[in-house]
Parts: sequence; C-alpha cells; structure tokens
Amino acid sequence: MVATNLAGSTSSILPALAELQVASISRYNARTLFMGLFMSLQKADWDLENHSLGGDATTYNLNAMQLMDYRIARDGVSVVVALGNGTAPLCPLWGNCYNTITVGTANGQHSRGGSNLNGSGRLKPDLVGTATYTSYATPVVTSAAGLLIAEAKRTASLAVAKDPRIIKALLMAGATKEEFTGWAQTSAQPLDPVYGAGQVHIGNSYRMLLAGRQPAGAAWRSTKGWDLGTSGPAAVYYFEVPAGQTVRFSTVLTWHRTLTTTDHWTFTGEMAALDLRLRNSNTAFALGTVVAESTSALDNIEHLYRATLPAGRYALEVAGPAGTSYGLAWNAVSTTAPVVAAPTITAQPAALAVTEGQPAKFSVAATGSSLTYQWCKGSTAISGATAASYSIAATTTASAGSYSVTIRNSAGTVTSNTVALTVTAQPVAPGALTPVAYSARGQNGTTEGIAKLFDGATSTKWLDFSSTTWVQVSFASAQSISTYSLTSANDNPVRDPAAWTLSGSNDGTTWTAIESRSGEAFASRYLRRDFALAQPSTAYLHYRLDLTAKSGAITQLAELKFTAAVAAAPVPTAPTAPVAPAAPASTVELLPCGITARGENGTKEGVANLLDHATATKWLDFSGTTWVKVSFATPRALEAYSLTSANDNPVRDPAAWTLSGSNDGVTWTAIESRSGEVFASRYLERDFVLTATSAAYLHYRLDMTAKSGAITQLSGVEFWGK
Repeated sequence: MVATNLAGSTSSILPALAELQVASISRYNARTLFMGLFMSLQKADWDLENHSLGGDATTYNLNAMQLMDYRIARDGVSVVVALGNGTAPLCPLWGNCYNTITVGTANGQHSRGGSNLNGSGRLKPDLVGTATYTSYATPVVTSAAGLLIAEAKRTASLAVAKDPRIIKALLMAGATKEEFTGWAQTSAQPLDPVYGAGQVHIGNSYRMLLAGRQPAGAAWRSTKGWDLGTSGPAAVYYFEVPAGQTVRFSTVLTWHRTLTTTDHWTFTGEMAALDLRLRNSNTAFALGTVVAESTSALDNIEHLYRATLPAGRYALEVAGPAGTSYGLAWNAVSTTAPVVAAPTITAQPAALAVTEGQPAKFSVAATGSSLTYQWCKGSTAISGATAASYSIAATTTASAGSYSVTIRNSAGTVTSNTVALTVTAQPVAPGALTPVAYSARGQNGTTEGIAKLFDGATSTKWLDFSSTTWVQVSFASAQSISTYSLTSANDNPVRDPAAWTLSGSNDGTTWTAIESRSGEAFASRYLRRDFALAQPSTAYLHYRLDLTAKSGAITQLAELKFTAAVAAAPVPTAPTAPVAPAAPASTVELLPCGITARGENGTKEGVANLLDHATATKWLDFSGTTWVKVSFATPRALEAYSLTSANDNPVRDPAAWTLSGSNDGVTWTAIESRSGEVFASRYLERDFVLTATSAAYLHYRLDMTAKSGAITQLSGVEFWGK
C-alpha cells in the first residue's frame, strides 16, 4: 500500500517513477546513515525518501536524527516521514527531526504534543495526507513532492526548486485548511497542533512552482511564487492583490538546522532565528504596518495564513540575522466571484461571394468572459460550428444562404448581423463533356459512389478500398479529348492517385493507351489539377483511367472531368508519317544517389532511412536546427517534394525550412522558404508543390528548424521533377 500510494499507475501522481529502492529501517540505519559507527554517512545520489515506519533505535535515536538532518542539508535530498498512529506523544524517530517533512493523517489520528527529543516543543506534523494510517498518508505527500521534483528537474528555469527547503515550503504553503474546523495558529505557534499547515494539495503547490522563482527586491511579483533566498535587509518580496478582489493567502518560510561534526557521532547544532512578516506597502515599496507575523522561537518553519486578504499592496519580509539560506513559497487564491462581462461584438461577420468549389470563412470578434459560439444558416444551427469562425472548405451552390452567429455566456446573449454567402456556379468549360454512363472497379456504397465524381460538387467524393483501381466513362458519341482534370478529395493525401494510364476504346473491350503519368502529387485538399494531352486524342466512345494511389490501400477523388478537343480528331486512315512533336518530359519521382545530414542517431535512426519509403523507420538529429542534403547523378529540375512525419513527439517535426539548390555543393541558391508548418498526425506525408519548376541542380538541401528547438526527426523525404 505504501508503494501504491507513492507510485501506483492509477493511485498516485508519480506513476513514471524511474527507480524505487526499498529497505527495512534497520538496514537503512545501518547501511545508509551508518548510525553509531563514527563514519561519514552514505552520499545520497537520489532525490527523495519516504519513511513510513518510525520506530525506536534506543541509545542511537539522537544520533540517527542528527545524521538525518545533516544528510538532508549536505546532499539536498527531500525526506518525508510518518508520525505514529494514534494520539500518543511523538515516537523517537523520525518526527523529531528538523529538516524532514513530517506527515500525519487528515483524520487527526496521529501522534501529537510537539517534539520531545532533539529539541522540545516544535509542533508536528508539518502537514497531513489523505489516508487512514500515517504509513499510507506519508507516501501521498511523498508522491506530491516527487511530482514537484520531477518538474524542477525537467525545466531548466525551475531547477533550483529541487532544493528540499523549496519542496517543503511549496507543499506546506499549498496545503488547505478549510476542511478542518477550528484550524488555528498564533504568531508564536505557526502550525495547528493537530493538522500542521493543513492537507496537502498538489494543485496549489504545482501552480506555485510553475509561477517561477520570484526573487526579493523592489519589484512587483506574482501573487504565486517561490524563492531560494538569503536572509538580510533586502529579503523583501512585494505583491499586489488587484482592486475588487479578496484572496486566501498562505505563505511558508523554511530553513535548515545546520549541523557540524568531526566524527559523525557528536554534532554541534545551529539554527538561525528567522521571522516572517506580512506588511502593507505602497507604490514606493515602503514597509508599512504589520498585517500578520510568524515569530516562532523553536521551529525552523514560519507560516502565515489569511482566509481573506483584501485588495492592496503588500510586502513579505524575511527578518533575522543575515546569511541564512531559506526557502519561501506563497500562494494567493481569489475568493471573489469573477465578474462575468456580457458578450459584445466588436467585429461583425462580412458577406461573402465565391465561385463554387472555393472556400468560405465567416469570422466574428467579441469581448466578454467564457464565451460560447453557435453559427446558424438561416434559423438552423450548424452542427459543430461552435468557434469564433466558421469555414466551408469547398462551397457548393447549396452552401448559399444567410449566416449569423449567436454568442453567449452566463451574463447574456448577443446575435451578430445576418450576412449572405453567394455562390456562383462553376462555369462550364468550353468543350466540357458529360458522360452518359460511368463505372468503377469498386465504390464505398452510394455515399462515396462513382456518381459523386460527376456531380459538380467537390465536397463529395468517390472512394474505392483498393490502391489499384479504374474508372470508366462512356459518351453518346465518339469524342476526341485534349484535357482532363482530377480533383483531390477532402482528406488523407495518401489516398490521392499518384500514377495512372489513360486509355480509349470504341468497343469497351480493346483499349489503346493514350498517356501514362507517375509521381503525381496534390498539394492540398479540393485541388483541381488539369492534364493536357500532348496532342488531341483519337475520337473514342469510352475512356478509362487505371489508377494507383499513393498509399497502397485506398483510392479517392472528388471530381473527374473531360474536355473535348476544339475539333474532333478523325480516326487516321492513311498517315503520311508526320513528324510527331517531341513529348514533354514527364514528372517522375527523382531518386537521389546520395544523402547526408548535419547529424543522425547512429544507423538505427540514420539519414538513409529517409529514402527507404518505410514510415516505420526514421531519421533523428539531436538538434533543433539541422539540414538534409540529397545529390543526383545528373542535374534535375524540381517541381515538388514531400516530407513524412515520424512516429512520435510532434515537437520534433520540422516547423520551418528553406529549400536550396546547388551544382557545386558550395554555392547554394534558395528556391523557397516555409514557416509555421504543422503535421497534424503521425506518419503523415505532406506534399509541397513549388510555385514554379526550379532550375536543374545536382544537389538540393533542406535547412530545417524543428518545433521544439531541441530534436528534429522525419520518417521520409521524396522529390519529384524532370
């Protein structure tokens, strides 16, 4: 149960604890503290200790406690210890220590009466945990301490907060008292004799930690924070409770009892007499009247608590002899109900006019607290349209209408102006051909059936659960075509056709290939790409596209269109061997003959993995700014490239890059730059089409900056061009 409360996967807040060592109290005393052996105790190379068993070491009790306090100060380890169960006086170990964090239970069934060894009269516990027995309440507090330590170790700006004085101050200042009727303190007695500083509350303590270090000095600090400071005249902290607010304010000052020894049996102890005062202040940082003070002559803890601290400027003063290192934490929680401002529209949505297939976006700006939004078309609420903007990715004629948005919070409701969306039908291109029949290898029912390719709406699509498929159309009479177009569908670029062959037939059985393409890419959703034939085709009754998708699993398209040649090309009878025009170079995937990078994680996550067309592998460089260079056997002109995100940690995805080309590997010419890029999912291949085909280069380089600024990774790169 101790381990469950400390590091259980569903019963603690420290489930990812890297290492947990367990020892009996006798083994710990003998082999860690070297109790009674007149020798230096073991160096603590760990962060945290939990002691759920106290006990009695008879003649060695005082030595054990002094060794414990000495080691906490020397090694910077936080030690959380249990009081005994029941209400008897404190047992000899470990509640009588100075530098530990001493824990009781929220039901009050723990030893009490103040310390009775190693200095009498100090109140214990420091705080209480939520469990029936002290052995189980202690790891609840230890778990909270561990979370604070883990965050301090993870975040460079918080690293100093790992100090046990800060951890103790954060836990005690964050503790709550409201659940304990009669909780009380005085200036000379900083803790309640039963519940100490109160019940541990990791939320309060964690928010104080994240508020950051707030050093002493003449500046206004946050109403939450902490500091590892040194006593002296300048140890003053200023903060302000805003006008109209009242806060619940808690602050704790902790410092170590300092012990010196030559033989680790006889110790000389010193403890500074520090006091903590809350004073009024003003804009000139003056120290005004004392609002509250904690001036215990026995404890190495001072604690101030005010259930209702009114608006005003305040100063926290650490008073006492100069030169003592201390931990200080403070927490202000508003007790004033927030004033909710009714919504007010500051920028109305604007009317829009678009051509069918284009996107449309309505936006509104409003002030107020905790706003909710609901867009409507006419009087009908639009499902899911609950943000400050509403977008239609590809409009149809059915999208036309009147739109408005209603904004609400607990203080009121306001509705925007009603504005119109006008959608002009896509003009019929000259020579556009309408099939009289169509079919496909397969389809996803009628919802995503083959008829959707010819309904003139990009918001619908045809989908076939196969990566190799075909679509066939028939016309009323034989037609010669000069151009055809494919429009990408709404999602999953890996389903876009990447290669195909267009064929024609007059009997539906014998097919003649007209052209083939490979390495094609659609740079965005709902993108229409037109493909012009090198010369008008022979007139055919039937046309067929044999498609291969990029993914190898599913194929989809939103629209398919054919355009007739200006004059139908007759079926040739007796050709006189005309000289055919040279066919333009086809766009193909460009296969590099070499690839290098700024760095890589060995061969397991090496740069060669970028070219293996396997998303399960990846390249990783332990740098947030890096580069990848590819080389080709001959200069190649680039039209597009793609990057595929790796398996984990989106913060490692490239967010900005510059693509450059070079023929000598020394002088580089920038081709394009991008920033603010996002990969919405893992293993996502994103295509980037250049605005114009690049010059032909032997080498191309991507200079990248990752989202995290620490590590960069990708699963794959591909290049297309001529």
